[in-house]
Amino acid sequence: MLQAAALYFRVYTLIHIETRNKRLKVMSVMRTLERDLQGQSEDGNEDMDDDSEVSCGVCYDILIYPTTLRCGHNFCRPCLAQWFSTSKKKECPICRQKYTDKPEINNLVRTLTEKAFKEKIEERKSTIMTSEMKKLVEEYDKAMTVSAPSNSINFNWERNRNRNGADFCSGILFMLGIMTIIYLVWYWRNTDDDLLTKKHVRHWTVEDVNAWLSSMPWTESYRENFTNKSIDGRLLLALDDEGMTSVLNVSVPLHKAAILAAIDSLRETGMKHPSDLWEYKVRNDTLITE
Repeated sequence: MLQAAALYFRVYTLIHIETRNKRLKVMSVMRTLERDLQGQSEDGNEDMDDDSEVSCGVCYDILIYPTTLRCGHNFCRPCLAQWFSTSKKKECPICRQKYTDKPEINNLVRTLTEKAFKEKIEERKSTIMTSEMKKLVEEYDKAMTVSAPSNSINFNWERNRNRNGADFCSGILFMLGIMTIIYLVWYWRNTDDDLLTKKHVRHWTVEDVNAWLSSMPWTESYRENFTNKSIDGRLLLALDDEGMTSVLNVSVPLHKAAILAAIDSLRETGMKHPSDLWEYKVRNDTLITE
């Protein structure tokens, strides 16, 4: 179990390292794009209305709600939703590379494009984002059957921030489960000695005798007498018909015969007869070791 826990944390760490490296790579590309846009603004040699570098790979217009696939191609999310609705394939419309995870809104690209082409983007949104298009995008988000938080255009972007916290909590819960199982195994192995099926009757205490009587529900009226007379394991083996009547006030003949028969069984075996599967297992383990 400890090996399984160690393997889980190793895989968990590798996944987070890979995710961090991808984020650093994307951030590096975004910084380069931002410097290019700033250079165009300062030099004045480039027309800022030229949006070819931030255009969608499907409609060839300025990106709105830019979505970056694993292959690196950028698309408007409405265009990507229309492509999926028509083809029913989770693949890039340009290079046909398949993706299994849910494409996320690229917030860095969105921020840069909105700064450079704010008016164009607002005009496109007002024209394209009709109620039918919003419904199509929502259906696309629901069709992405992965555990990642939804990034629908119903402006629920902030839910992505909770993903890392949820992964961390799931790892903690997994480790707590492993620790609980280990503790239970340790507890079971270290509490077997208290079972009467493993403890010789001569070593029984008054409480052990009372517990033994508890396995016979009809002896409830006699247990107090056994306790008051401090009947332990050795005294229990010494009881006979006369002692049952005079000392413990067991007057019902059937009850007296049943208790004496149980005591005779203890004299023969030296231990309590198993009454359930767990006691039977402990009893047999003891016999094997003996």
